[in-house]
Amino acid sequence: MSALGKRFLWNQKPLLLQYEEVLEGFLHSSPCSVVLDAGCGERSRATLQGKCKVVVGVDREVPHGECTGIDARVVGDLRELPFRSNIYSIIISFMVVEHLDDPATCFGEFNRICKPDGVAVIATPNLWHYANLITALTPHWLHRWFVKAVLGSGYAPYPTAYRANSPRKLVSVMKNTGFKLIEMRLLDSGPAYLGWLTPAYAIGLIYHRLVNRFEVFSGLRSTILASFRRSNTVA
Repeated sequence: MSALGKRFLWNQKPLLLQYEEVLEGFLHSSPCSVVLDAGCGERSRATLQGKCKVVVGVDREVPHGECTGIDARVVGDLRELPFRSNIYSIIISFMVVEHLDDPATCFGEFNRICKPDGVAVIATPNLWHYANLITALTPHWLHRWFVKAVLGSGYAPYPTAYRANSPRKLVSVMKNTGFKLIEMRLLDSGPAYLGWLTPAYAIGLIYHRLVNRFEVFSGLRSTILASFRRSNTVA
Protein backbone atom coordinates (compact mmCIF):
# COMPACT_ATOMS: atom_id res chain seq x y z
CA MET A 1 0.00 0.00 0.00
CA SER A 2 1.29 3.46 -0.89
CA ALA A 3 1.93 6.17 1.71
CA LEU A 4 -1.06 8.02 0.23
CA GLY A 5 -3.27 4.99 0.77
CA LYS A 6 -2.09 4.45 4.34
CA ARG A 7 -2.94 8.04 5.17
CA PHE A 8 -6.32 8.41 3.49
CA LEU A 9 -7.96 4.97 3.26
CA TRP A 10 -11.11 4.74 5.34
CA ASN A 11 -10.65 2.76 8.54
CA GLN A 12 -12.84 -0.32 8.09
CA LYS A 13 -12.53 -4.09 8.30
CA PRO A 14 -11.43 -5.73 5.02
CA LEU A 15 -14.10 -7.45 2.93
CA LEU A 16 -12.86 -10.98 3.60
CA LEU A 17 -12.85 -10.36 7.34
CA GLN A 18 -16.42 -9.07 7.25
CA TYR A 19 -17.44 -11.98 5.00
CA GLU A 20 -16.10 -14.50 7.53
CA GLU A 21 -17.64 -12.51 10.37
CA VAL A 22 -21.10 -12.88 8.80
CA LEU A 23 -20.54 -16.60 8.16
CA GLU A 24 -19.29 -17.27 11.67
CA GLY A 25 -22.42 -15.67 13.08
CA PHE A 26 -24.50 -18.34 11.36
CA LEU A 27 -22.05 -21.14 12.17
CA HIS A 28 -22.00 -20.21 15.86
CA SER A 29 -25.70 -20.99 16.13
CA SER A 30 -25.44 -24.06 13.91
CA PRO A 31 -21.97 -25.71 14.20
CA CYS A 32 -23.18 -28.87 12.42
CA SER A 33 -23.91 -26.94 9.24
CA VAL A 34 -23.26 -28.43 5.81
CA VAL A 35 -21.87 -25.58 3.67
CA LEU A 36 -21.76 -25.23 -0.11
CA ASP A 37 -19.27 -22.80 -1.68
CA ALA A 38 -20.93 -22.04 -5.03
CA GLY A 39 -18.39 -21.06 -7.68
CA CYS A 40 -15.44 -21.87 -5.43
CA GLY A 41 -12.74 -21.97 -8.10
CA GLU A 42 -9.49 -23.46 -6.82
CA ARG A 43 -10.10 -22.55 -3.17
CA SER A 44 -12.68 -21.27 -0.73
CA ARG A 45 -12.17 -17.64 0.27
CA ALA A 46 -13.64 -18.36 3.69
CA THR A 47 -11.87 -20.33 6.44
CA LEU A 48 -14.66 -22.69 7.45
CA GLN A 49 -13.07 -26.11 7.89
CA GLY A 50 -13.33 -27.19 11.52
CA LYS A 51 -16.11 -24.67 12.14
CA CYS A 52 -18.86 -26.69 10.45
CA LYS A 53 -19.61 -30.31 9.60
CA VAL A 54 -18.38 -30.22 5.99
CA VAL A 55 -17.54 -27.71 3.23
CA VAL A 56 -18.42 -28.73 -0.32
CA GLY A 57 -17.26 -26.69 -3.29
CA VAL A 58 -18.83 -26.63 -6.74
CA ASP A 59 -17.47 -25.00 -9.89
CA ARG A 60 -17.92 -25.66 -13.58
CA GLU A 61 -14.18 -25.82 -14.22
CA VAL A 62 -12.05 -28.84 -13.43
CA PRO A 63 -9.45 -27.92 -10.77
CA HIS A 64 -5.76 -27.98 -11.71
CA GLY A 65 -4.64 -29.23 -8.32
CA GLU A 66 -5.72 -29.59 -4.72
CA CYS A 67 -8.48 -27.21 -3.65
CA THR A 68 -7.79 -25.53 -0.32
CA GLY A 69 -10.41 -24.80 2.31
CA ILE A 70 -12.80 -27.41 0.88
CA ASP A 71 -13.55 -30.96 2.05
CA ALA A 72 -15.05 -32.10 -1.28
CA ARG A 73 -14.94 -30.44 -4.72
CA VAL A 74 -17.59 -31.17 -7.38
CA VAL A 75 -17.66 -30.10 -11.03
CA GLY A 76 -21.08 -28.68 -11.86
CA ASP A 77 -23.09 -25.81 -13.32
CA LEU A 78 -24.83 -23.44 -10.90
CA ARG A 79 -27.86 -23.46 -13.20
CA GLU A 80 -28.30 -27.19 -12.64
CA LEU A 81 -26.57 -28.21 -9.43
CA PRO A 82 -25.73 -31.92 -9.06
CA PHE A 83 -27.21 -32.25 -5.56
CA ARG A 84 -30.47 -33.50 -4.13
CA SER A 85 -32.88 -31.03 -2.56
CA ASN A 86 -32.83 -29.61 0.99
CA ILE A 87 -29.32 -30.67 2.06
CA TYR A 88 -27.27 -27.49 2.63
CA SER A 89 -27.56 -25.33 5.74
CA ILE A 90 -25.50 -22.48 4.28
CA ILE A 91 -24.70 -21.56 0.68
CA ILE A 92 -21.91 -19.06 0.11
CA SER A 93 -20.84 -17.26 -3.04
CA PHE A 94 -17.84 -14.93 -3.20
CA MET A 95 -17.38 -12.75 -6.29
CA VAL A 96 -19.41 -15.05 -8.54
CA VAL A 97 -22.82 -13.42 -9.10
CA GLU A 98 -21.37 -10.80 -11.47
CA HIS A 99 -20.39 -13.61 -13.88
CA LEU A 100 -23.84 -15.25 -14.04
CA ASP A 101 -25.82 -14.88 -17.26
CA ASP A 102 -28.96 -16.25 -15.59
CA PRO A 103 -28.81 -15.50 -11.85
CA ALA A 104 -32.52 -16.25 -11.33
CA THR A 105 -32.04 -19.87 -12.41
CA CYS A 106 -28.93 -20.19 -10.22
CA PHE A 107 -30.68 -18.70 -7.19
CA GLY A 108 -33.61 -21.01 -7.84
CA GLU A 109 -31.18 -23.90 -7.58
CA PHE A 110 -29.81 -22.42 -4.34
CA ASN A 111 -33.35 -22.47 -2.99
CA ARG A 112 -33.90 -26.08 -4.08
CA ILE A 113 -30.80 -27.47 -2.38
CA CYS A 114 -30.99 -25.21 0.70
CA LYS A 115 -32.58 -26.63 3.84
CA PRO A 116 -35.78 -24.99 5.06
CA ASP A 117 -34.70 -21.91 7.03
CA GLY A 118 -31.20 -22.24 5.57
CA VAL A 119 -29.18 -19.18 4.52
CA ALA A 120 -27.26 -17.84 1.54
CA VAL A 121 -24.39 -15.38 1.92
CA ILE A 122 -23.31 -13.46 -1.18
CA ALA A 123 -20.41 -11.08 -1.80
CA THR A 124 -20.39 -9.44 -5.22
CA PRO A 125 -19.43 -6.13 -6.90
CA ASN A 126 -21.97 -3.30 -6.83
CA LEU A 127 -22.83 -2.20 -10.36
CA TRP A 128 -23.21 1.45 -9.30
CA HIS A 129 -19.56 1.82 -8.32
CA TYR A 130 -17.75 3.60 -11.17
CA ALA A 131 -15.17 0.85 -11.76
CA ASN A 132 -17.83 -1.87 -11.95
CA LEU A 133 -20.07 0.27 -14.17
CA ILE A 134 -17.17 0.83 -16.57
CA THR A 135 -16.55 -2.92 -16.59
CA ALA A 136 -20.21 -3.60 -17.36
CA LEU A 137 -20.26 -1.11 -20.25
CA THR A 138 -17.02 -2.14 -21.97
CA PRO A 139 -16.14 -5.29 -23.96
CA HIS A 140 -14.34 -8.21 -22.36
CA TRP A 141 -11.36 -7.96 -24.71
CA LEU A 142 -10.64 -4.52 -23.22
CA HIS A 143 -10.62 -5.97 -19.69
CA ARG A 144 -8.12 -8.62 -20.78
CA TRP A 145 -5.91 -5.98 -22.43
CA PHE A 146 -6.05 -3.67 -19.39
CA VAL A 147 -5.10 -6.42 -16.93
CA LYS A 148 -2.17 -7.56 -19.09
CA ALA A 149 -0.85 -4.31 -20.57
CA VAL A 150 -1.58 -1.79 -17.82
CA LEU A 151 -1.56 -3.83 -14.61
CA GLY A 152 1.10 -6.25 -15.87
CA SER A 153 -0.75 -9.28 -14.55
CA GLY A 154 -0.93 -12.74 -16.09
CA TYR A 155 -4.40 -13.20 -14.61
CA ALA A 156 -7.13 -13.65 -17.24
CA PRO A 157 -10.37 -12.06 -15.99
CA TYR A 158 -13.63 -13.94 -16.47
CA PRO A 159 -16.42 -12.39 -18.56
CA THR A 160 -18.96 -10.44 -16.51
CA ALA A 161 -22.71 -9.98 -16.96
CA TYR A 162 -23.86 -7.91 -13.93
CA ARG A 163 -27.45 -9.22 -14.17
CA ALA A 164 -28.15 -8.98 -10.40
CA ASN A 165 -25.53 -6.55 -9.14
CA SER A 166 -27.30 -3.57 -7.70
CA PRO A 167 -28.54 -3.81 -4.12
CA ARG A 168 -32.17 -3.52 -5.26
CA LYS A 169 -31.81 -6.01 -8.12
CA LEU A 170 -30.04 -8.60 -5.98
CA VAL A 171 -32.76 -8.44 -3.31
CA SER A 172 -35.46 -8.60 -5.99
CA VAL A 173 -34.06 -11.66 -7.77
CA MET A 174 -33.40 -13.44 -4.49
CA LYS A 175 -36.93 -12.66 -3.31
CA ASN A 176 -38.39 -13.99 -6.55
CA THR A 177 -36.52 -17.25 -6.03
CA GLY A 178 -37.61 -17.73 -2.43
CA PHE A 179 -35.09 -15.87 -0.24
CA LYS A 180 -35.70 -13.09 2.26
CA LEU A 181 -33.02 -10.49 3.05
CA ILE A 182 -31.46 -10.75 6.51
CA GLU A 183 -28.73 -8.11 6.26
CA MET A 184 -26.92 -6.11 3.60
CA ARG A 185 -23.59 -4.32 3.98
CA LEU A 186 -22.28 -1.96 1.32
CA LEU A 187 -18.50 -1.77 1.49
CA ASP A 188 -15.72 0.13 -0.26
CA SER A 189 -12.13 -0.94 0.29
CA GLY A 190 -10.37 1.71 -1.79
CA PRO A 191 -8.96 2.19 -5.33
CA ALA A 192 -6.02 -0.24 -5.25
CA TYR A 193 -6.64 -0.94 -8.97
CA LEU A 194 -5.65 2.71 -9.70
CA GLY A 195 -2.28 2.44 -7.95
CA TRP A 196 -0.48 2.45 -11.32
CA LEU A 197 -1.35 6.14 -11.85
CA THR A 198 -0.96 8.49 -8.87
CA PRO A 199 -3.40 11.26 -10.00
CA ALA A 200 -6.13 8.68 -10.69
CA TYR A 201 -5.39 6.98 -7.37
CA ALA A 202 -5.75 10.30 -5.53
CA ILE A 203 -9.13 10.97 -7.17
CA GLY A 204 -10.17 7.40 -6.33
CA LEU A 205 -9.26 8.01 -2.69
CA ILE A 206 -11.46 11.13 -2.58
CA TYR A 207 -14.37 9.10 -3.96
CA HIS A 208 -13.62 6.29 -1.49
CA ARG A 209 -13.72 8.65 1.50
CA LEU A 210 -16.90 10.36 0.32
CA VAL A 211 -18.90 7.16 -0.14
CA ASN A 212 -17.74 5.86 3.23
CA ARG A 213 -18.17 9.11 5.13
CA PHE A 214 -21.71 9.92 3.96
CA GLU A 215 -24.40 7.26 4.16
CA VAL A 216 -26.38 8.98 1.41
CA PHE A 217 -23.64 7.80 -0.99
CA SER A 218 -23.48 4.24 0.36
CA GLY A 219 -25.18 2.88 -2.77
CA LEU A 220 -22.07 3.90 -4.74
CA ARG A 221 -19.68 1.71 -2.71
CA SER A 222 -17.85 -1.03 -4.55
CA THR A 223 -19.11 -4.23 -2.93
CA ILE A 224 -22.35 -5.83 -1.75
CA LEU A 225 -22.21 -8.29 1.16
CA ALA A 226 -25.67 -9.72 1.79
CA SER A 227 -27.22 -12.62 3.68
CA PHE A 228 -30.59 -14.16 2.92
CA ARG A 229 -32.81 -16.78 4.54
CA ARG A 230 -34.76 -19.32 2.56
CA SER A 231 -38.47 -18.62 2.88
CA ASN A 232 -41.38 -20.95 2.31
CA THR A 233 -42.77 -18.98 -0.60
CA VAL A 234 -41.48 -17.77 -3.95
CA ALA A 235 -42.60 -14.26 -4.94
